[in-house]
Amino acid sequence: LINDEWYLKVISATRLIAADFGSKPSSDPYVRVSLGSNSVKTKTIKKNLSPVWNQSFVLPVTSFQDPILFQVFDKDTLGSDDSLGAVKCFLHGINEGQEQVRALKLYGGEHGSNIQAVLGSKSKGAKQAATTTVASQAATNATGNATAGKLMGKFMEKAQKFGSDSSNKKDLEEQANIQFGIDSTRPGILGRVDNNFGVLLVAFCWFSTQQAAQSYAIQTPPAIGLLTARLISGRNLLAADFGSRPSSDPYCVLSLGNQRQTSKAIKNTLNPDWNQLFGFQDVQNGDKLVMSVWDKDTAGSDDSLGDGIVEISALPVGQETFFLVELFGGESGENIHGVIDDKVQPMGQNIASVTAQNAIGGEAGKLAGHIIKKIPQGKENKNKGTIALGITLSSPLGSSQPAPMQRSIPTREISVVEGANDLGCPP
Repeated sequence: LINDEWYLKVISATRLIAADFGSKPSSDPYVRVSLGSNSVKTKTIKKNLSPVWNQSFVLPVTSFQDPILFQVFDKDTLGSDDSLGAVKCFLHGINEGQEQVRALKLYGGEHGSNIQAVLGSKSKGAKQAATTTVASQAATNATGNATAGKLMGKFMEKAQKFGSDSSNKKDLEEQANIQFGIDSTRPGILGRVDNNFGVLLVAFCWFSTQQAAQSYAIQTPPAIGLLTARLISGRNLLAADFGSRPSSDPYCVLSLGNQRQTSKAIKNTLNPDWNQLFGFQDVQNGDKLVMSVWDKDTAGSDDSLGDGIVEISALPVGQETFFLVELFGGESGENIHGVIDDKVQPMGQNIASVTAQNAIGGEAGKLAGHIIKKIPQGKENKNKGTIALGITLSSPLGSSQPAPMQRSIPTREISVVEGANDLGCPP
């Protein structure tokens, strides 16, 4: 008979699926946490794709082989709630009192009533198809050779899909989570999402007594400066390296004014776990912490995987505050799949709409060009990467002039390590 207890804290999430249609598509998210036959539920946060719950629970341990199930839903007043994704967290190999703070990728999910999201996902496919068709017809017209046209069409089709097949080589736990995400989703008429970039931040720790679990609070890391940054992990980073499964060797540079700290680089992963502490001195009210993520290259310059900024002015003293920071920018590096993705959208509209009439001919060509022009381009951030970190102030911020905000630059002298074995939670 097991009498142990799990302490659980659901902290926050970001990049959640917008399941509700409106002038600004959003969701009303909550999290259901299940362990064995026991389950608890967070409060619902209205109209928010980056909710903060900060809610703690205690659940009895039924078996150390049972994973903790996290399911995120959009609360609906009519009909069933929509799935925003789910993840199983396997917790074997964790010792009593060993606190874990984890950023978890979400799997599965559905569009709910958000038809705009469905149209957005379909438009990319339409542009890719149009690009393939026009390239094939243009090659045929230019060379007078139908075989050349077919070869060009096949090349474009393979180029656009390059890397997607190889990325399906998942480990067993990730495969289990993909299936769990599917099983947790009962899609309505708009169907499941193609890709879920949602990230859920949680903490957990197990104890041999219920009293110890109920009285527990997340431990503040030791102060190593006026500001201590706990760099936890990255999720869904850009793949900058070409290979059978495109990946990166990511490291993070944290900058605060002229102060810079650099993490280790983790090899061959888009979901690194750094778990490192960094300290900063002489921090002023109004300063901003800049995080720049890079792909470590042995030859040539390192590739940017994006940047993020954290405002630190309103943080409490002596208490760790957690952040899920969305990255922007970044580059494809040597990953030809990423380069092609960048080119497909303008090719699909600029080339296809202009040359559809000549390449396809007649009324069908006119219609194809007209439809392609009507497909919205949008200005979506292509970088879906997220960084998880905690920040603690050991004393109040200074009142001097804030330091100029500077983007971090790549660092040559850093340690490179293999991806550490995960303790059970998939990235």
